[in-house]
Amino acid sequence: ELGLPPDAAWVSAYYETGFNTWYGRAVEDRRPDVTHVHLASLTHPFYRPMIAGTPAEGLVTPEGEAGPLLRTDGVLTWARRGAVRVEAEQVIDAELGRWLRPGLLYFDVDPTLGPEGELPAEATAAYAAATERALFGWGGASALETQMARNWVWAHFNAARVLCRAGRVEACRVAIGAALEVAPGEPTLE
Repeated sequence: ELGLPPDAAWVSAYYETGFNTWYGRAVEDRRPDVTHVHLASLTHPFYRPMIAGTPAEGLVTPEGEAGPLLRTDGVLTWARRGAVRVEAEQVIDAELGRWLRPGLLYFDVDPTLGPEGELPAEATAAYAAATERALFGWGGASALETQMARNWVWAHFNAARVLCRAGRVEACRVAIGAALEVAPGEPTLE
């Protein structure tokens, strides 16, 4: 449910979150007001007909069109009238990346960011503080904590990739710093 306000758009990228969203909506009748797009399914022939003629169709590029899966203009149009939350994923293009405000495991599309897309210092500090809260108490002792730590590293690493490709150097550094807090000394993050 992600704390989304009414009539928001949610763009999932991972099968775990996509299937959980579908289950919650289809079986438990949760959040029918939220428009959902699952990026990983856009390449499968069954999916596009499912979203054809729905508001979700305006968020994605037409089938067969080369380039990014999400339409920057469609996402920004939605964001100007309501909330859009996007799961961190490397397939997000640099154009859309300029408008993303990092959350903990996702981005919020923020049409008020300037074309350079850098966050004000207080937003960067809030992101770092949220990361610290999420990690508070993790001792790395259990298998669940170890797996969750890997998930956090991957989420922050993907966020950093998206932000770096969008030219948002400072926000990228914050995301890499968050990943390093989870896994200090990880050679792929240095």
